Amino acid sequence: MICSLTNDMQPYKGYFIAGSALLIHPFSPDWYVGGSVLVPGHSSSIVEIGLFRFRRFTVSIKELAEWFGLEVARIVVDECLAPPGHDCRQIA
Repeated sequence: MICSLTNDMQPYKGYFIAGSALLIHPFSPDWYVGGSVLVPGHSSSIVEIGLFRFRRFTVSIKELAEWFGLEVARIVVDECLAPPGHDCRQIA
């Protein structure tokens, strides 16, 4: 499977997000939508905390698949993740 990751990870609310396009088949013009959510780790490392691939959703434009994946990663950060450094075990 051939994967195309957007040129840059984008910082977003303390995370890094990226969209990706995965070629369905070498002879197909269609792309799967994918993306990642990453967080800064220790010693300048970056740790991937979320990875998704929509295998039932395809598009024929690689850049559209990358953009859509980036937007889904943004939604994941907004709706599913606490701010980095937030201790979820603390109860106010």
